[in-house]
Amino acid sequence: MPPLNPDISRVTENLRYSYQRDHADNFFSKDVDTWFALLQEKKESDRGGAGFVVQVLSRGSIKNNPTFSLTTKGIAARTQFIFQAVDHEWRAAWTRDEWLSAGDKGVIGQFDLAKEVMDQAMYHAKVDLGKTMGLDGWGTLAGIAQISGSTITIGQPDGGATVTAVPALTNRFYDGQILVASDIVASGTLRGADPGDTLTIATGGVNRTTGVLTFTAAVSTTAFAVGDFLAEKGYRNYDSANGRITVNGIEAWLPVDVVTDVFGGKSRNNRPDLQPHRFDASSVATSTVETQLIRADEFAVTHGLKTEGLMILTSPQTFRELIDGAVNKSIVQLTVERTGASGNKYTIGYSAFMLNGQSGPIEVVPSSFIRPGIAYWGPFKSKLYGFKLLYAGDMIMNINDIDGLIFRSADVVDPTGNTVDGFEAKGYFRGQVTCGHAGVYLAIKGIADTAI
Repeated sequence: MPPLNPDISRVTENLRYSYQRDHADNFFSKDVDTWFALLQEKKESDRGGAGFVVQVLSRGSIKNNPTFSLTTKGIAARTQFIFQAVDHEWRAAWTRDEWLSAGDKGVIGQFDLAKEVMDQAMYHAKVDLGKTMGLDGWGTLAGIAQISGSTITIGQPDGGATVTAVPALTNRFYDGQILVASDIVASGTLRGADPGDTLTIATGGVNRTTGVLTFTAAVSTTAFAVGDFLAEKGYRNYDSANGRITVNGIEAWLPVDVVTDVFGGKSRNNRPDLQPHRFDASSVATSTVETQLIRADEFAVTHGLKTEGLMILTSPQTFRELIDGAVNKSIVQLTVERTGASGNKYTIGYSAFMLNGQSGPIEVVPSSFIRPGIAYWGPFKSKLYGFKLLYAGDMIMNINDIDGLIFRSADVVDPTGNTVDGFEAKGYFRGQVTCGHAGVYLAIKGIADTAI
């Protein structure tokens, strides 16, 4: 049997070099969601925990007056937000027996084992982070449409305005997940006494066809109610007054309904420049998705919104409805070109429907992080107006090696469920998501998804 440590320094140093060199590549992998691929990564200081200082464009002071008598009117051309960085942590573990077995191939075998397990942990952390990037910053996953025994049927997080099941939202849930609930998204406390009542999804408890979640115990209708908003435990403070603890996703920056909240230290009440324009597609008499999006584009053109780097993001279900009902089915394969930290260039491919609107041919692209029934029109591909992924630390996905150790001895659970000796590596993302100028985007709701 080979020794436990043939050359541990070579393994750890190669791991460190690999992740430092390719950290952007590891995050923006070729199979990444298009919404991820469009994000511009930017290393930024969160000032020792005080928060990111973010300057975004706003409408500015418009003074159409030759005497400049209106110079004191209007608002600044930039608005400064302060957002707290949030953490998404991951843990990779393998048993001592796996390590010894990999040692049969020497340092290369042990390097491959550690990197494979760490890459997998980073992948799941990225998926989890992506899930929050499509949300409102409050961790809202879905609404409760129905309660029966030990089951909940999930629906749109609209406060109980509808009771229709939305099976597509099951992509935000998994077996063993612990959930909490609140009756109001952005104010108040969670249901139950601090730290909140919880429900745990049973093994095999996510029915992705019907939208029904089954739990390990009966659902108390005094603790949970139809219309409540479901969130994963740990992704929302018990008291919302303590602020958001997930990244500010697309629904936080581009809410489909008017908001009057304080966001990043700034009130958005009566500040249309800090909110998107809005279009209710249900007002369109002809209810095909193609017609609704064309009318939304007409609205955007009428109001002079930015077409630089224009794209429409939809859910996969809206995208399917668009294709099914379109008169001219124009599907193209496009790419996003990226350059990794090591300088190597690569592309991320995606499919797009080309919509012929008044803005010209518009890419309509599906994202698994967008809710069915809504879509976003805007300059997602613009460096000035697009979304950015801010990260604090050396890498987007950091390795917790401040003590000099990439991995260390630990108790781990083997494939049979037993706790055995092994090794673990820990890491984290610490950062935030920002938008260059919310006021030049269009949030669209009421899209005709007939089968969601």
